[in-house]
Amino acid sequence: MMSRTRCAFAAVVVAQAMCVCALLPGLMPGAEDKTGTLTQRFELTSDAGGFSLEFPSLETLKPLPVPKEWLISSEDEAAAEESYISPNKFDRHVASFAVGDGRLGLHLSSFDAMREGSAQAAAGRDVFLLYDPKESKLSRGLLDLGITKERGRVMGCFSAKATHFLTGDINEDGLTDLGVVREELKCEERDDFMHGPFYEQAPVAWCVLGQNGWQLDEAYSGQLPRRYSQLALIGISLTPIDYVAYRLWRTYAPSCWKTGPRRTAQRSELFVPSYRRGLIEKQRSGGEHGKH
Repeated sequence: MMSRTRCAFAAVVVAQAMCVCALLPGLMPGAEDKTGTLTQRFELTSDAGGFSLEFPSLETLKPLPVPKEWLISSEDEAAAEESYISPNKFDRHVASFAVGDGRLGLHLSSFDAMREGSAQAAAGRDVFLLYDPKESKLSRGLLDLGITKERGRVMGCFSAKATHFLTGDINEDGLTDLGVVREELKCEERDDFMHGPFYEQAPVAWCVLGQNGWQLDEAYSGQLPRRYSQLALIGISLTPIDYVAYRLWRTYAPSCWKTGPRRTAQRSELFVPSYRRGLIEKQRSGGEHGKH
């Protein structure tokens, strides 16, 4: 089984070496802004008592407690106790952005990865909250997204997934909505043999902002607003998708990644995040690779 897998991967590497790895234009119907500057500095801290949101630049403000269940589900907490890694290790850094009604959107992220061993497993989550500075109040911004970034081996096949986030006013109501782009390197079992992985990217899905947070609105699936921004990665410089793709195909360019017969987007329509464009350009110039 292992020899067949090595041969399959070797064939893919040879085939991909023959292609010209172009930098894809990505989704471009709207104008893309640079990743937004932080509107206010926040930090997430944790201790035996739970999580808190702190304001290092505003010492007069008291830390706000963040309910644990907003960040970690009981199911994920139980699963993490039986795993070598924990997707519940949240980064201290919190990204913030204005949403148009006086509140701020907060982006929190976690990630953990095996540093040794053949499994090379990793997992993490992304969570969004809303902060009202007038009331000094936190609220849950988006329902549980689950594990948003992950990698691991399945019967010798290296799989991975990642999620990217956009901000923009998709319904033109003056409020900032969240775009969610999911991508995967999927393994498929056929005839008792694991094939792949194959790269797939889903069309951007939009969660529209209301008084009670962001809610998915399928009417805007696959669309882009006139202007949008990307939210930067937190605590990592590349995703599990980039990590696995580079190990398999020695390139960060999705135009050279292997896709399956049921791919959800044509190569010319793929969203290519800014950090990945940077990795591609750095690879072209012989620079260092990103790490996570």
